[in-house]
Amino acid sequence: MNVIQSGLPPTVCRMATITKNCHGCGVRLRLQLPKGASTRQFAERLPVLCDACAAAADRAEKDRELQERREAAEAMCGLPSSLRGLAWEEMDDDGARSQPIEAARRWAAGELNGLVLGGPCGTGKTRLAATALWDRVQHGRRTRWVSVARLVAMDRAGFGTDEKAQANRILTGASPIILDDLDKVGTNAAVRALLYLAIDNRIEAGAPLLVTTNLKPDQLAETFGEAISSRLRGDCEVHLLTGIDRRVASAA
Repeated sequence: MNVIQSGLPPTVCRMATITKNCHGCGVRLRLQLPKGASTRQFAERLPVLCDACAAAADRAEKDRELQERREAAEAMCGLPSSLRGLAWEEMDDDGARSQPIEAARRWAAGELNGLVLGGPCGTGKTRLAATALWDRVQHGRRTRWVSVARLVAMDRAGFGTDEKAQANRILTGASPIILDDLDKVGTNAAVRALLYLAIDNRIEAGAPLLVTTNLKPDQLAETFGEAISSRLRGDCEVHLLTGIDRRVASAA
């Protein structure tokens, strides 16, 4: 029968030795303990693990903690069911999309705080953003998906409603967020103030922010004003996705 030496490092005091079975695999362990009846009785009752089983138990605990964080992140991410479960391998990279895809990967990994994905309708901005969010979620990183049009509608709900309260939390919070379809709302002063608040809070807090829009970089100021344009263009990487409208092409 194999016996593995384990236990406390040698000390100047006299040592007592006991043998026990590993609680995981059953291998015999020889434990050295400082001499003393109370210490020995405690050690004889205490389950012990060999190094291999202890490492396996540690990995299992880390996996359990990650699963709990992943489930919590999935529950609060707000991603529509049709966009859940997307993987990088599914992204269609025709060469022209390599830089936006790589930027989204870096954003998902926490290597990039701010990212703007622009380009015409149907070029894959929302799908790429959803892939990046799902990647973050699978690593237990809480991130919120927000349709800008829905956010504005929620903010217009009456005071005291759940929608208004939820909009306030999003607008005044500083947690990681994706603002999808920035340009699908009116651009009056009230809407601009709301969007500036949501964007500025993330940038000031150094929280991950990703924005999708049909607008080109030089159109941001014209549509949303210099304050929003300056924050997005100054604190975020901006990448354009080009090509045909894939929704129209797939329906043809």
